[in-house]
Amino acid sequence: MMGIEYFLFALMLFGMFLIVLFLFFHRKRRCQKAEESEWEERKQRLMTLYFEVQDMMETFETDVKNIRDWLELQREQMEARTGEQAAAQLPKTEQTGPELPREEPKQAKPLVHKILELQKSGMTEEEIAEKLSLSRNEIKFVLKINSCEK
Repeated sequence: MMGIEYFLFALMLFGMFLIVLFLFFHRKRRCQKAEESEWEERKQRLMTLYFEVQDMMETFETDVKNIRDWLELQREQMEARTGEQAAAQLPKTEQTGPELPREEPKQAKPLVHKILELQKSGMTEEEIAEKLSLSRNEIKFVLKINSCEK
């Protein structure tokens, strides 16, 4: 008599144990999938940031080269002026004419204002980047910063 009740009780416990195991492993597998997708998303964001930094570095290298060229030109002009100043220190026999007034250099609009004006005129990020010789990511960055400030 006790054998059949004992057997049914043991069978019920075994069934509950199987259900608990199933739920445990099912949840664990679901958590792993969520973790994997989270890691994949992080990996994707990291790669995007890497490529943006790489674009910025390429632009930066170009800018540094341009600045070096400009500085070299300025140095050559300074050397030419110092040569002219040395010649000017020699005794003058006669003045050649009145000195012409120097023009004040025009101040360029800040780059941010140019980008914003071009965007307002309806140009796309790619067109602005091409026109100003900047990377698309730099244009996106300026526009994003500006939109956050408003």
